[in-house]
Amino acid sequence: MSACTTSAHRMGTIALLLGLLASIVVLLPSADAEARRRRRRGAAARARIERAEHAREARARERTESRDADEDRPRARRSDETRVLVLPFEGTSADGVRAAVMASLGREGVAVVPDEEVTTAAGDLGVSVTDEEGRRLIAESVGARAYVEGRVGRRGAAWRASVTLRDLGGTDLASRTWALRRQASLVSLVRRTAGDTLAPGLASAPDPSLGRAGWPAADEDRAASRRRARASRDDNADDDASDRERTSRTSRRASTAPPLELSVGPRAFSRSLAYHDDLFGALRPYTVGPAISGAAAVDWFPGGHFTDGPASWVGVSLRAEQAVALTSQAEGGLEYPTSSTALSANVRLRIPIDRSDIGLVAGYGVHSYTIEDAAQGNPKPEIPSVDYRYIRLGGSGRLTLSRSMSALFSTSYLVVTSAGEITSEAYFPRGEASGLEIGVGITHRLVGDLEVQVVGEMRRYWYSFHPEPGDRWIAGGASDTYFQAGVQVAYRMGAGR
Repeated sequence: MSACTTSAHRMGTIALLLGLLASIVVLLPSADAEARRRRRRGAAARARIERAEHAREARARERTESRDADEDRPRARRSDETRVLVLPFEGTSADGVRAAVMASLGREGVAVVPDEEVTTAAGDLGVSVTDEEGRRLIAESVGARAYVEGRVGRRGAAWRASVTLRDLGGTDLASRTWALRRQASLVSLVRRTAGDTLAPGLASAPDPSLGRAGWPAADEDRAASRRRARASRDDNADDDASDRERTSRTSRRASTAPPLELSVGPRAFSRSLAYHDDLFGALRPYTVGPAISGAAAVDWFPGGHFTDGPASWVGVSLRAEQAVALTSQAEGGLEYPTSSTALSANVRLRIPIDRSDIGLVAGYGVHSYTIEDAAQGNPKPEIPSVDYRYIRLGGSGRLTLSRSMSALFSTSYLVVTSAGEITSEAYFPRGEASGLEIGVGITHRLVGDLEVQVVGEMRRYWYSFHPEPGDRWIAGGASDTYFQAGVQVAYRMGAGR
């Protein structure tokens, strides 16, 4: 007799790793650091400023003398026109927010310097708009009283846009931060409110026609300029606090997994039962597929209806599968009624990490596959039915890939306590079994709280039969493998907010 396989119960349980979300640290430049940077500019900065003034005066004379001849030059500006340089914004999808700021300033009567004029001035001066000193020289050259800087990015589930208006000396005149979950809504809000926030700060900006004389030079004047900038920021303090609170609420909603999830849909599955170390070659393998089944699942986290804390992490999970119109066919064409059912009840620990989650699962399940006698007294072939009863230990998770797509994964070790007819006295009374289940999936949000899920799963049981001399059937072990895949619709309460 061939050597029996080692006991399946010697396999270890699966170790699961829990990830931690690193906190995001935001560094804000201090006023002292800004002052030190201004002092370091020194004599070199003053020399460049003088060159910029001379270049601006020369271009003004050229425009006056050859306005009709040189159409590539910008037209002469009104003496009372307030001009602002809007620099390229930093961050993801920043162009839309920058265009919204420019449009909003235009509605407030502020003239935004065209990008072509900025490019021309940068070429004449030999500087770059990305350089801090260069952007100030360009602003002076084109007659701008101030310049606007901005940054757009995503923190948690919210899009954030921060905009700052500075005079040519680098002093903050006004600033504002907006935060909303949807990028399109953020752009719309900036278009409506940026001008109201930034335009009043221009009253504190020196007149560029005065050159350096227009800058606050005395300590008292600098202090007054700083007080005006603080007053401008204080005027928007309440709005900024509301934005931060709205961002906080949005992030909490995004970091809290839905308290209730329901899913249902069809699946195609296959089964393969194969023996190994069959001493006499008398055991018949069994295969079926593809066959059709229906699957449904419920995941409920009661605490999630009331809190987003640890109380919302623990819930129950129910799973059900039932084969439809399943039969087994013998070589002669005779069909035998067949049924396949899987049920499980589990306790889940689900820990939200940003918009994803990872957790543990433990529960009890039943999986049966039964072949019955055919009609007219034809007994079923000598293929044992199975009725697995098992304890599930494993983990699962959901990884958010984008605003509308996520990946699903799960793995569980199945401690089989009984296997039904195959381990009865009729077949292998000393048999032992264990199992492993692995699942993957991809989801796409349809509308609101609904999403479509494409899922796949492999469930495998393996046996050690421990036969002895005199047994009717002699085999070392067997494997019983199920593959299934399907498409299902899922409802995730609150996920569409």
